[in-house]
Amino acid sequence: MGPPSAARLFDRTPRGIFSAMKMLLGFVLLTLLLTPLASADSKQETAERLLQRAAQASGPRAVVKGPYLIEYKLTFYRGQSERVQGTYSKAWISRHSWRSEVSIPGFTATEVSDGPSRWVVRKPHFFEPEMVSQLLADLDFVPDVPLNSNEKISKIREDSHSSPRLQCIEINRQNAPPSMKERELCFDEASGALVRITDGGQRTEFSDFDTRNGVLIARKAQQFSGKNLVAEAELTTLGPQAATAPGLLDHPEGARRFSNCESHIGEGRLVERTAPVYPLAARRTRQTGTVEIYALIDIDGTLKDLEIVKSASKLLDDAALEAVRNWRYQPYICGGNPVEVETMVSVNFRL
Repeated sequence: MGPPSAARLFDRTPRGIFSAMKMLLGFVLLTLLLTPLASADSKQETAERLLQRAAQASGPRAVVKGPYLIEYKLTFYRGQSERVQGTYSKAWISRHSWRSEVSIPGFTATEVSDGPSRWVVRKPHFFEPEMVSQLLADLDFVPDVPLNSNEKISKIREDSHSSPRLQCIEINRQNAPPSMKERELCFDEASGALVRITDGGQRTEFSDFDTRNGVLIARKAQQFSGKNLVAEAELTTLGPQAATAPGLLDHPEGARRFSNCESHIGEGRLVERTAPVYPLAARRTRQTGTVEIYALIDIDGTLKDLEIVKSASKLLDDAALEAVRNWRYQPYICGGNPVEVETMVSVNFRL
């Protein structure tokens, strides 16, 4: 067979180039398709590493390495001069067995978890003041508890402007209100300790670290709203707790039961809303305002334990309660089962 003709040479060369280009294009497309997955996996792995390191390097569980009792002195700031002081304690046996107590002037609460249930009693109100619940949630944060299924890691970043240098996990909460959509956890790059939690407009900073048993414990936590200091906690006690102490996990008298939820609680929704009837006497006297009501959404979607948290007037309060008693929700779901959920509802009266 003779040498190939020029026509045959030119016929083969473009095909070879085209095949190579197809292979290269396929590789590029595969890389582009896999990169987001690799990036997501990388973010997840980095976040898990930071959280696990923090659990091992800092916090009461790392210090005591067993059941512990921790106590804080609390201070809440109202305006420039007013201070309200109180105490908070938690006897921790395990992730599902513990007892906590909080006391500030005008408010006390005791909560016990015995595994499947939480038992809660608060006085004088059913609800916990928001300033209290926000601070305690950050004090109780446990790094090695998995994120809820509705929380997705959106970014891992370094904060080089802080001292010490920080590594931060940015978390996006799906299906959450805009003010609660974003959360950020920041860790000391050198020690691994959790030093800052940012959640919506609130920021909690942990400082004054003490080394005990080779790990760190923050002796102070300060919570800010914007630039304003709104609350702080000072560590007063941390030591072993006897798991079998008499009465430790007894249900408080008059406590209400809530189901412990291991996973994300699926969103319920209001499916039946009765509009309030504006009292004629209130109209005549031009009474207006917003009535805020605490309520417990039961497992059947009905509301119970209604209590006025913010009053507008006796007439408007009664009208709001009468309407809200007839509201119905699609129940909130955890692990396929309906669970009780606390909520606050607002009823507006405008002329």
